[in-house]
Amino acid sequence: MTSKMTQMSAMPITSSPVRDEHAHPRPPGAVRQHTSTDVRVGDDVLAQDGHLGRVEEVLRAETEVPTHLVVAVGSRLRRRYPVVPWAFVVTVDHAHRRVHVRSLRAALGRLPETLPLVA
Repeated sequence: MTSKMTQMSAMPITSSPVRDEHAHPRPPGAVRQHTSTDVRVGDDVLAQDGHLGRVEEVLRAETEVPTHLVVAVGSRLRRRYPVVPWAFVVTVDHAHRRVHVRSLRAALGRLPETLPLVA
């Protein structure tokens, strides 16, 4: 019995293999975190409680990083264009062309249609 224990303790201990993210790409349609070039004009914008509207324009800083989204909200007769800060964007779903934002439709629909002033 002690000889078997000695043989087992002499076995090298190996760690679990490190997962290489580039070796295993995401499955098609997987939602991924947003990056600077993800959002496109025409993408659907979804609030926490449902569909808000479509991306009308992506406003970018000098470094090409998005700062705000202009979203077309409402019917053609009562259309508004609230400016949604990029910080509200949670995820971008490329397969379904959807942008998920962190807020409710009513609150997002009441956002101003102008950019905030910079001091």
